[in-house]
Amino acid sequence: MFMPDRPQSKPRVYIRNGLALFCLAMLARQTQAQTANIPAEITPTGLMYVTCKINGGGPFSALIDTGSSMTGVSPSVAKQLHLKEINPNDEPPGSPLAHQVNGLRISLGDIEYSPKRGGVVELSGIEQWSQHATDIVIGTDLLELFRVTLDPEHRRLSLTTSHDDLASDATELALGVVDELPLAMLAISPAKGNASERSKLAIAPFVLDSGADSTIELAKQFLESNPQIVESESSPRQGVRILQLAQLNLSPRLALRNVPATSPIQPAGMLATKRLGGILGARILSRFTVTLDFSEHKMWIRRESTGSIK
Repeated sequence: MFMPDRPQSKPRVYIRNGLALFCLAMLARQTQAQTANIPAEITPTGLMYVTCKINGGGPFSALIDTGSSMTGVSPSVAKQLHLKEINPNDEPPGSPLAHQVNGLRISLGDIEYSPKRGGVVELSGIEQWSQHATDIVIGTDLLELFRVTLDPEHRRLSLTTSHDDLASDATELALGVVDELPLAMLAISPAKGNASERSKLAIAPFVLDSGADSTIELAKQFLESNPQIVESESSPRQGVRILQLAQLNLSPRLALRNVPATSPIQPAGMLATKRLGGILGARILSRFTVTLDFSEHKMWIRRESTGSIK
């Protein structure tokens, strides 16, 4: 028997079922999200340290380093925890890859995770210039598993597996990821030239390096291609040019004026590549609350400090 109203009633059932499934999925996403807020210590130069446990031992002092693609444990901690080093690819002894370790388990608050790239690394140099005990450097393995918020104002590190939108007072920016490192496109205003020339910004990707005790380090080739961005220059020190930039633009509505900068005379590593404008270090990053979401390729930044940059 033909019933013309039945075909019309089925879509309503599907819509109700679909809506119910959507609500259940959203509820499950919220209830399953892991979240932790870890108290942090901020050094005078903006470095962030937290306390962690490694393979159940500790507590240990950990530097949060978004400029390191691997997690490195000091030799003394590795010996204390009986960590075994492996060298699967017969790397030369001086290479960090020659001192990999498997089975690392790091606990931050209530969250435990295993970094993908762990190794034994000499950290005495970091301790010397940071003036802080450093047992482990936590690299971007952490960012591959969690949305990470560096919050110097409230002195905390926040981790979550949630990818919900953040508060509207934070500026959202695109986040690039190259070689497991976070990149942001930054623009530097010219300090010299006429009105037309001053409107032409020098734009390039910069590594966001919370483990660098610096403001902004400019790659040599980027600086040579954009000499107009330098407002003034002092005498070089220890093979580094000492500069001042007129204005650094993190976004159209977030700008810093009179920014100290450096550039190596003989660059190496990231600062020797043509692909990058340079490195944005902890002395600037610590003036903001910064959230990095690798999986969504997004970052959020909120201004906290308004004082002068040193």
